[in-house]
Amino acid sequence: MKILRHLAAAAMLLALLPAANASYFIVDTVDVNQDVTSSGGAAWYHMIDLTNVPKSRILSATLDIVAEDVDTGEDISVFFGLNNLGYLNLSSVDTSTVFDLSPSWIEAFNLGAALEIASGDTQTWANIISSTLSVEVPEPATTALFALGLAAFGFVVARKKI
Repeated sequence: MKILRHLAAAAMLLALLPAANASYFIVDTVDVNQDVTSSGGAAWYHMIDLTNVPKSRILSATLDIVAEDVDTGEDISVFFGLNNLGYLNLSSVDTSTVFDLSPSWIEAFNLGAALEIASGDTQTWANIISSTLSVEVPEPATTALFALGLAAFGFVVARKKI
């Protein structure tokens, strides 16, 4: 009985350690290589498989767009569906802009929603080089270990009451 109690306590402590609360990233990078001009913006898709990851389990999501030859005198909007994510970082000619995404939007990536960049000038605003979508989810083993510790603790408590 003492051994079982000690095992339950050890499992719970391991699950609560910061190192045990690991996560991993699901990453999709697309080589876009499209110019943004008045005759057309750029559009591309990210496809990631999150069918086994509920939205509530997503810890964070980011979109990193790399552009070159950026016209720093223009506002270049990035859209995901009808949502305006914001503007490309125009602080330099070659730039990388990171957008924090709502976990609820990630589901739309699974459905193949397009990312688009708006244009409205006669000149080339930028060349979109690449786009990287990163989604952070918890390590499944961490959740299982925590559940095991709670189950063992519950078993010990139940045995004490009998």
